[in-house]
Amino acid sequence: MPVATLRVGGVARAMRAGSLSVMWNVNGRSTLRARVVTLSGTYSPAFDDIVLLEDAAAATMFAGYVTDVRKIWLGANTSSASTFETEITVSDYSAYTTRRLIAASSPAGTVARDAVDAIVAATLAPFGVTRDPGMAAGATLGALVYDFATVEAVFNDLIKLAAPAGWVWYIDNLKVLKAYLPSVGAAPCPWTMTDASSKIAGGDIEITKTRQDYANRVYLVYNNGTSTPANVTANDAAEQALYGLYETVIRSDGPFNATTAQAVVDAALVKFVTRPRTLVFRTDEPGARPGQTLTVNITNRAAGDFLITGVEMVDFGGAVLLYTITAVEGATFPGDWRDTVREWSGGGASSALVSSVTIITSTAPARVSYFLGGSGIAAEQSAGPSVLVAVGYIDVMIDTAALPAGTSCTAVVQCKTASAGAGVTPQVYNMTTAAVVGTGSLVVGTAWTTVTFAVTLAAGANTYRLRMTPDTAAVDCFTLGYLEVGR
Repeated sequence: MPVATLRVGGVARAMRAGSLSVMWNVNGRSTLRARVVTLSGTYSPAFDDIVLLEDAAAATMFAGYVTDVRKIWLGANTSSASTFETEITVSDYSAYTTRRLIAASSPAGTVARDAVDAIVAATLAPFGVTRDPGMAAGATLGALVYDFATVEAVFNDLIKLAAPAGWVWYIDNLKVLKAYLPSVGAAPCPWTMTDASSKIAGGDIEITKTRQDYANRVYLVYNNGTSTPANVTANDAAEQALYGLYETVIRSDGPFNATTAQAVVDAALVKFVTRPRTLVFRTDEPGARPGQTLTVNITNRAAGDFLITGVEMVDFGGAVLLYTITAVEGATFPGDWRDTVREWSGGGASSALVSSVTIITSTAPARVSYFLGGSGIAAEQSAGPSVLVAVGYIDVMIDTAALPAGTSCTAVVQCKTASAGAGVTPQVYNMTTAAVVGTGSLVVGTAWTTVTFAVTLAAGANTYRLRMTPDTAAVDCFTLGYLEVGR
């Protein structure tokens, strides 16, 4: 009996032994690859053919549709319709989310599940996709703006906003969209790993700890209700004593007061300072999928709950299916940690730009950033002091006619010079009206210093450039920055 049966268009097809592989993922498509053998030389799978992979008990392990087809003839005579194989790539139903775009908006107050329902009805229902009736409601979102974004990109933003730790999502073998908060109770792996039943098949567990995304000092730059962003800091003195400083910065439009901002950055530090273990092992035990939690209790190896982040299956010589499992310690899906400031903000204004998707998670005024150019590598040099030097390699046009009255605008600029005694003053210059519209404070020395200052935008469509005024002749100056425009 074969270890698995491949059905293409409802018909069982012969596979070359050892050619089958499946990579299961969440928050995006999963894929299957296999070689279909055709003895008669008359059949080959076609694009969009529905493919099912069934185990020895005829239970469906994978379902999707053909996205790539490659014919490989086995005979020596190229003019003969001899035996050939067709290597196919199959994407699971989650790939439907990459085929549709969204250009729409919804007002603040939408529940996450309702937003999912609207997207499914508008884009995925024609494919036969439905929403899991047991899906939780999730958080109440702010205004949503979609600018020709893929459904996949929108879902990946929504699931990070639906709960403090973020959901995971996928479309299952029955075309049911599922999204949930990873936890031991929500989606446990159907088996556990213990001393008595380790489930390991070949080799041993590999355990990795990494400092990727690690930090023991975290800065939060936030909106405190004034025109100049404020910042607070959280430190883990014990970690700093052991390993030295590792710094990172997170940003949020808030608006926060100082107490809330400190709570936000303290919560962020807890996540950034964590160095979770990652397990990788091989097993012949079926049923594990990304998004499940795996309980491990093996002496001298590991103990605790681990979130499965990847499952890869291969057909070993047509005799057994082997699974390579990757799981990370804890129940928070990695990747979301970089973005959870949106959830830590407790519903304050926050926006994210992902594949042309802007999601605004409150009704408070959001800010849009316009990069003004500059460089931290290539210096600019003036002929003498007080000579304006244009450092912007990007001229930014801002159509202020589209912004309401009272628009706030803040320039955030980093500056330094190549000489300890030399200074530079950043400016924002309106190329359209030939006027300086904002000037920052003087920065002296070779250390990067951040300067923020107010900028007055002219009415209508205008083009702006970042410039600087050195106080010393023939000195190399570095600067780069952006405009934050509130609306």
